Amino acid sequence: MDTNNKIELVKSIAALANLEFTDIETEKLSTQFEKIVDYIAKIEVLDLEKIEPISQITNKNNAFREDIVVPSLTTKEALKNSPSKNDYYFKVPKVLE
Repeated sequence: MDTNNKIELVKSIAALANLEFTDIETEKLSTQFEKIVDYIAKIEVLDLEKIEPISQITNKNNAFREDIVVPSLTTKEALKNSPSKNDYYFKVPKVLE
């Protein structure tokens, strides 16, 4: 693909994504896109039929802790240092009209 076509492709993708790039950024992205497409082309020629799909690149499981119910602050304790509150909630200034 020639340079003009690569740059036009980046511009059309940017327009679809509602993004704006400078000419320098567009040139850089066109080069990066070309490298990505070349890499994908290399992967496409591999025989991946016997490869199991994975969701993680390591064999480790997520390190989640066990979900155990423990004592927590009461509503009164949580609100005690709040400068503005009612019986159950923190009061904060309105940020949206």
